[in-house]
Amino acid sequence: TETIEEISNLAQITQNHFFGFNSDTLTIEFKSKETIAYVKGGWLEIYAGYECFKVLISLTPQAELALNVELKKNQTPNEMDIMFIHHANLYCIECKTAKTMAEDKAQDVLYKLSALQDFGGLNQKRAVVSLYSLKDYNLTRAYNSDIKIFQEKELLNLSEHILKWLQPNQKEQVINISL
Repeated sequence: TETIEEISNLAQITQNHFFGFNSDTLTIEFKSKETIAYVKGGWLEIYAGYECFKVLISLTPQAELALNVELKKNQTPNEMDIMFIHHANLYCIECKTAKTMAEDKAQDVLYKLSALQDFGGLNQKRAVVSLYSLKDYNLTRAYNSDIKIFQEKELLNLSEHILKWLQPNQKEQVINISL
C-alpha cells in the first residue's frame, strides 16, 4: 500500500509527464520510449558519463566524451555506452543495471568488451559499471581480460575510482605548507 501511494505521488508531482499511474488497475503507463529507456538503465549511462567527464575535464580541459556510440564489426552492429580518449588510450565503458549482472549475464558483457578490443587495439582500456556486484568468477574473468569493474557501492564515489583508473601510477598528492 505504501509503495502504491509513493508511485502515485511521484506521478502527480511530475504532473504525469514521464509516466502515469492508475491506482485502480495498479499499472504504470510510460509516456515515451525515451522514458522507458531511461528508467531501464539510461540513467546509469548518463550518470557514469557525467562522472567520467568531470574527471576528464579536470585533467584535460579539451576533453571529449561520447555516449551510445554505434560500432560495426564484420557487419555486426554494436553499441558502446561510453567512449573517450585520454593519453592516447581509447576507453570503452559498458553500463549495466540488470540484476542478472550478479549472476551469469556478466560474462556476456565481458565477452562483448573483449570482442570489440580491435577498435582500440593495445591502447584500449575497458570497464563495466554495474549497479550490482558481480560473482567472484566473473570478477576473475574480468581481471584476466584486463577489464576494470566498478560495481555497487563504488558508484557512490565513481569519479574517484575513475580518476585512479585513468592515472594508476599517480600517488595521492599531499600538500605541505611551511609556516
